[in-house]
Amino acid sequence: MLKKNVQWLFYFVLMLSIIIGCRVASVQQFYCKENTVSFPLELSGQWLSDEFSLFLDKDKTVISSLKTKDKQNIIYPVFFKIDKTLFVDVSLGYNSEIEPLPKGYLLIPCHVLFRIYYSNNEFSATPLSAEWINDQVKRNLIEIPHVVVKNPTNEKESDFLFTASPEQWSHVLKNCATIPEAFKYKIVFKRVDAPAKKMK
Repeated sequence: MLKKNVQWLFYFVLMLSIIIGCRVASVQQFYCKENTVSFPLELSGQWLSDEFSLFLDKDKTVISSLKTKDKQNIIYPVFFKIDKTLFVDVSLGYNSEIEPLPKGYLLIPCHVLFRIYYSNNEFSATPLSAEWINDQVKRNLIEIPHVVVKNPTNEKESDFLFTASPEQWSHVLKNCATIPEAFKYKIVFKRVDAPAKKMK
């Protein structure tokens, strides 16, 4: 039963990967509560990249793929800072009525991570590189709890699913936030509407 549960969990991670282009997944969130920051109102509104349409709001965030024309997917972002670097922890909404779970399977929400830079009309979201962190773990350069799970669509492939605590992730991010290899696949979004105004 545990193997089936983990495989389904990894399948859910793959769905999230397809939507936002990131395959580093954590069962627990990447942030500690004391590091969270308010939703940046400058990021509210409609944004476009080469691949995605994104609507950001403090109450609801929706992303869809322009290439595959996927249905809109609700995501749950939590912004936080490690030192001066802004990150966002993202989890994907799930509608059991549209895609019911197979009998006997357990769904555990997973989290993925992006480093964020933004200006008035542009922001970049750079996911933590799976290639980089997997290599660091394999070479014992980073010690962080994880399990190895098989890809349910290709049993010859496997990947890491991280089970680290928020405190453990904070330590890792503090050390790798400025390493180019750790964050190298940047997604650039352009604004297509006016930003929300800050309350005085």
